[in-house]
Amino acid sequence: MLKRNELLENLINLRREIRTNHLEKYNEKIIVITDQGLEEIFKKRPLQKSDFLAISGLDNNFLEDYANLFLKVINQHRLKQNKEVKVSKTAYKVLNNYKDRLTNISKSNSNLYLGRIHKIKSFDLTSLSEENNMVDFLTNTKSKQLNLNIEQDFLTNHLTTLYRNINKEYRENGSYNLYIAYPYLGSYLRKEKFAIKAPLLYFPVKLERKRKQFYIVKDLDKDILFNRDLVLTAAKFNKINKIEEMPQIDNFNLDILNNVVIPFYNKNGITTNGSIKAFDFKPFKNDLKEDFIKTKYKNYELEQYLVLGRFQVHSSMVQKDIDTILDNHKYNELLEGLIDQDSVYEEGEQLIYKPLNKKVNEFNINYINDLNDAQEHVIEVLNNEKKLVVWGPPGTGKSQTITSLIADSVLKGENVLVISEKKVALDVIYSRLGSTSKYAMFIDDAENKPNFYNKLNNFIDPNPPFRTINNDVYKNEREITNLIEKLDESLKLLYKEVSSNVSVNNLFDRYLKTREIKEELLPKRIFKMFNTHFKNFNYKDLIALEKKFKKDNELKEYLDYHLNLVNNNLLAKLESKITRSSKIEFEQFNERFLVFYHKYRNANIFKRRSLARDFINIESNKLDFLSDK
Repeated sequence: MLKRNELLENLINLRREIRTNHLEKYNEKIIVITDQGLEEIFKKRPLQKSDFLAISGLDNNFLEDYANLFLKVINQHRLKQNKEVKVSKTAYKVLNNYKDRLTNISKSNSNLYLGRIHKIKSFDLTSLSEENNMVDFLTNTKSKQLNLNIEQDFLTNHLTTLYRNINKEYRENGSYNLYIAYPYLGSYLRKEKFAIKAPLLYFPVKLERKRKQFYIVKDLDKDILFNRDLVLTAAKFNKINKIEEMPQIDNFNLDILNNVVIPFYNKNGITTNGSIKAFDFKPFKNDLKEDFIKTKYKNYELEQYLVLGRFQVHSSMVQKDIDTILDNHKYNELLEGLIDQDSVYEEGEQLIYKPLNKKVNEFNINYINDLNDAQEHVIEVLNNEKKLVVWGPPGTGKSQTITSLIADSVLKGENVLVISEKKVALDVIYSRLGSTSKYAMFIDDAENKPNFYNKLNNFIDPNPPFRTINNDVYKNEREITNLIEKLDESLKLLYKEVSSNVSVNNLFDRYLKTREIKEELLPKRIFKMFNTHFKNFNYKDLIALEKKFKKDNELKEYLDYHLNLVNNNLLAKLESKITRSSKIEFEQFNERFLVFYHKYRNANIFKRRSLARDFINIESNKLDFLSDK
């Protein structure tokens, strides 16, 4: 009997539907797949057609006729599991803080220092002599497109290179990070030895081309952004714990720049040297950092550079995902409960490990290395839970647990993603996988594309797994173990289970052992009979009956008496207990009755009436002692 589960129910319903359709169409019953095979599909959850060949009892005919139908049900269930829930206020606060902590505050961050124009990453828009059109494009909400009139070939080549690289990036990871950056701030923080040459605002745009004509289009799906990296850097250096909330900018002009944007940066520790009175774009100055830091800046100096570039407004994809969560106020339900604790900033309490008394079923775990009690429990818990946080200091066996989790999940037909902040941790796990590591893609350098494609090539069109008749080395051991468990359960039932203070073993020994059992007296039938007529019948009642009827003739007399009661209800009215003198009277009456009965039988019909009437008149009052009823 298959244990019910939503996915398993759907698979069973699909099998029933296939059988029904085939019966109606061809008037023929088919199996499709056995219960055992169906349960194995449920456990392994194949990801592609060839995965079904690893399941016992399935062949190429199943692959061709039914595999896609079962895959569809599995994939629908997998998608259904990815539920979204609303982000709580506490979780929002935690995520917002964590997102800022992921910011790359380093000298290599181009959001903090852009020393020169890079051909593949940026372009100086002032080189096109389109100042008036540029101002209109930035400030006029009705202006959606800016045509770029390019007269020099090297500028065309420069834009072509940028165009190709931004689209290549979009094809590879789905990110289109093209912005117009304006205006810039320049400064050198001598105490921190940190050079800053960073934009204040990013205007999201798209670079498009029709034949040889380039034009810039506003990306209306994105907002104008502040340079959050610059704000967080200033907050860090000035030891500001809380930064001001960034204003929402729907349009742009000088008034907004001087009364909203610059004051916001001033409030967060970035004091500029004044305001911008008029748009006066200037060519970007390419500086070597050594030359730049020699410049004596007073506070932060505004520069009206206008740069079209590929700016990574997020330091990582994790930070981008967090930003998406914060914007949508929704996240995957697996995150719920993990990051919305009120005590997330409080000092943690000391943990005391206590061994669990619950016994682990080792056949539910696929071992790739030795595990202790706690590690086994982690894997078993994950068989029932969707999310789990495991903590342990160095040397406690986390890597062993992870490799076993990987093996356990893969053998169930699942994919596993392992991420780590440190490469050395991944090295340890990868080495522990041993010969199975050839099925893992280890990516430690996202820029090394040849290595990535080489590893990917090993996963394309692999030889499908297959199962021969007798290659399951654990099958017999599992069957023996299951049999032993059933025997243990039977022994527990026989000797430890108690009913009416009597063990099943005592009942067996008293009534069944070494006795020939007749079919009509089988224990189950006898129990059913007693339960029907006596209801709450128990062992004490049985002992009482045995004491009452020690001999067979005693039981026979009782049964005869009971039969007489059924046939003659008058007997039920007689007293069951009478005195000795009354018994003598009854014996004398019985002698007179026998004399009367002899005469009655030999008399004619008229004489019989007379004899009966006289006997009743004489004897009727002499039997009162027999009953008050």
